[in-house]
Amino acid sequence: MDYHGKRLLILGGAVQCLKVVEAAREMGVHSIVTDLSGTGAAKLAADEALPFSVMDTDAIVNWCREHPVDGVLNFNIDYAQITHQKVCELLNFPSYGTAEQYRRLTDKAAFKEMCIQNGVDVIPEYDERDLSNVQFPVLVKPTESSGSRGSTVCRTPGELQQAIAAAKAESKNHKALIEKYLYGCPDFSMSYIIIAGEPYLTRTLDRFVGRPEDNLQRQCICARCPSIYTELYLREAHGKVVAMLKGLGLKNAAVFMQGFIDGEKFRFYDPGIRFSGAEYERMLKSATGVDVVKAFVAYALGGDLAPLAGQLRDEVFRLKGACGLQLFIDAYPGTIRSVSGMDEVAAMPEVVSILQKHELGYEVPASGDVRQRLFEIVTLSENKRDSVEKVLDHIARNLSVKGDKDEELLTPLIGIDRLFA
Repeated sequence: MDYHGKRLLILGGAVQCLKVVEAAREMGVHSIVTDLSGTGAAKLAADEALPFSVMDTDAIVNWCREHPVDGVLNFNIDYAQITHQKVCELLNFPSYGTAEQYRRLTDKAAFKEMCIQNGVDVIPEYDERDLSNVQFPVLVKPTESSGSRGSTVCRTPGELQQAIAAAKAESKNHKALIEKYLYGCPDFSMSYIIIAGEPYLTRTLDRFVGRPEDNLQRQCICARCPSIYTELYLREAHGKVVAMLKGLGLKNAAVFMQGFIDGEKFRFYDPGIRFSGAEYERMLKSATGVDVVKAFVAYALGGDLAPLAGQLRDEVFRLKGACGLQLFIDAYPGTIRSVSGMDEVAAMPEVVSILQKHELGYEVPASGDVRQRLFEIVTLSENKRDSVEKVLDHIARNLSVKGDKDEELLTPLIGIDRLFA
């Protein structure tokens, strides 16, 4: 199918959407990006830009009805998930599923209920209506949010009510979850692409959070692919998750889930019916040649995902034996006055991509969440300690962000001992 001249509306203009604009351009597709920001890297790179919020369904639908558009795509924006489904349904464009399927994979409470019904392990939770039996510590979080916003670890009853109120304020449906805090358990995530009703595992990863002394204990600072627990996952949980996704009736979709490994149980807590917000797709293409971004641009324009299914049967999640890292580099609170070393880092043969999340003048808050994230760097190297250590050392020596008093704002990179424990 020839896509030259087709017009694709992309939901989200942030830098993580840049790969979608680039893929569209390479395919000869006219890219139109919408969000409220006027400075997002994807929006600036697109052929056309719109000022509508990714949650403004009516404005997007009305604009599409007045202008020629051949498809709408939400690739990886959390807040655009429901909008994507509604817009595509109203305009008769391909999306990832029905309103109910989206609800099950965006509302954490609905997702948890679905997991329990299908024998997929979840984190034990407490009922807000009866807090007398709560055993601390617990994690209180919104049922609909992203990026750790509104999540609080509570160790005393006095902290609990305040945390519940904060979680509800951050949640789109004004509800909160109270769960057992599985501190110290390995953090795990995986992704599937469903094609013609068949789920294909495309990613397994281990997530590492930051240090408490940096206030980043709730924030992922590094993801390693494939996960060192891949074989355990395939043995203990993969079959149940595949059955659940098939039972949900998804036909063509991208899905990911996050969880903790509690002994040999994979306890999941967070889903998404989209691609993750990170740059794993660049890593996957570099390691295996599989280009899922172009495949889903084509799908949004009415194309067939069948050719992609043939590529995914080859266990691409193993990355052909390589070790892939997604480094999420955060900053201490302060004002960004200078950035240096990006060219040196980008020139490394092991570096697949480097993205800068914020520009000069950005005020880094003391938020402990994604608002402190300045860079995402994707690397691909031999799965050996010395090879990975060399990459980390080079990045740490070259990349620098300075504040008002010429102080270094970047927090330390993950230590090699955590990756090769």
